[in-house]
Amino acid sequence: MFLALKDIRAAKARFALITVTVAMMALLVSFLSGLTGGLTHQTISSLSALGGRAAILEGTSSPSLDRSRLSTAVTDDLIAANPQSTAVSFSRTRVGGADLAVVSVAAGHNGPADHATYMPAAGEAAVSSAAQTATGLSVGDTLTIRGQQLTVAAITGDDWFNHSPVIWTHLEPGTEAAAVITAAADPAITGDTQTVAAGELPATLAAHQAESTSLGIISAMLLMITALVTGAFFLVWTVQRTGDIATLKALGATTSSLIADSLGQATVILATGIGAGLAVTVATATAIGDSLPFVLNGSTTVLPAVTMFALGLAGAAAALLFLRTTSPLTALGGNR
Repeated sequence: MFLALKDIRAAKARFALITVTVAMMALLVSFLSGLTGGLTHQTISSLSALGGRAAILEGTSSPSLDRSRLSTAVTDDLIAANPQSTAVSFSRTRVGGADLAVVSVAAGHNGPADHATYMPAAGEAAVSSAAQTATGLSVGDTLTIRGQQLTVAAITGDDWFNHSPVIWTHLEPGTEAAAVITAAADPAITGDTQTVAAGELPATLAAHQAESTSLGIISAMLLMITALVTGAFFLVWTVQRTGDIATLKALGATTSSLIADSLGQATVILATGIGAGLAVTVATATAIGDSLPFVLNGSTTVLPAVTMFALGLAGAAAALLFLRTTSPLTALGGNR
């Protein structure tokens, strides 16, 4: 690392330029990752809150929660065949000038234990914190949904469905359900229905699938660009120092020690650049607050940073293979 640090001090402007470039890419990757997490949360967080191990949807192919409509008779049969289950219906409404998603649930025999918080009794509603912020509703207030007057019984978590804050209501008898969520991984089905694992249920939403796919591709491309840019920088840097490297080899330096020294440079640059980009992302996300759908946690900050660091180091290592072919004879004039 002695030569690596000395080299950085001798060419401050060049190393500062690549460090700033890495920092900008780290900012893009981490910010996009946080935005992706925020959009995902605002699309499927209510589905995660429902819990369960499987969902039963209408149809026998191409499962879609958007299109699924279970008749009353089929819903009753599914609830009877799977006592620990919950029928769920999704709709939209407008309260106090805010567009809200209404998630109506109806318990079977007691229902899965992890659903209890989101199962209001008939005539009651549970309002998510996001819906409370949008409407100003509090416990004890009344609201009207589809001509039915409901009393707010509780304020629940930060639940969303398809980018709308959620109000949880009781699914009235005789109402069609979109799905039946069960506690069994392999539930009994009836009629024209199919089973989807609970973890795969969000993928049946067209909006979620489109968002996650496009943003995921962009993030992957940015990560690959990080590896390419870092590798290209060290390749050019190594070629320009061919004579110096040959001299060091003529003086007894081994190829492995030179590679380790150059990787030390890459480590310093990547750690500094990624750390700076991550710090800007955290500061920006904190300043933005709730004005943007943004999730700030380990999976949206630490994981992208570690991935960027690993790919950048791999790109640098690939470029430094050129060191193996540099001959000491170059420094001694053997090529003349």
